[in-house]
Amino acid sequence: MSRTPQEASRVIVWYLVPALDPKLLVAVGWEPVLGSFVARVEGVPTGTLLDPARPTLAWFGSRPGELPTVQDLQEAIGDYALLGSDLRAALEAERTGRVDQAASPAAVGPLQLVAATPSPSAEGKPSVDPSFGRTLVELAVMIGVLLLILILALIGVIAGAANL
Repeated sequence: MSRTPQEASRVIVWYLVPALDPKLLVAVGWEPVLGSFVARVEGVPTGTLLDPARPTLAWFGSRPGELPTVQDLQEAIGDYALLGSDLRAALEAERTGRVDQAASPAAVGPLQLVAATPSPSAEGKPSVDPSFGRTLVELAVMIGVLLLILILALIGVIAGAANL
């Protein structure tokens, strides 16, 4: 997986990290355009009452410079997974641009490479937290419910005033 420096500056290499909860999937990588490590946590945690059709999704490092070091990444995902020394070395090599060293069998060893994808923000598109859309929908629903309550209260006040 040899890449030129220009290609490396536009690619996120995702690694699967063994999760503390076997029902979760944790993937981590370096987002060169943001200058931040990124992590995704997907799945329905063991023993939760969440709807399995709507799995939990946590996203870390979606803002520029949010997780600049491997240690910052570990602290962010500490409730979900622990980074091994091989993975820490591979991630650090990705961050510093030593991609040939990061991709060598000696550096990567037993790590499971999930994907190497072009960075969406490197193509001129903003990097957006995937849970942002869900948050907007939930906000719209809450505003709608509040408006409905206000309308019903207003109707009640008008009806009460008409009975006086």
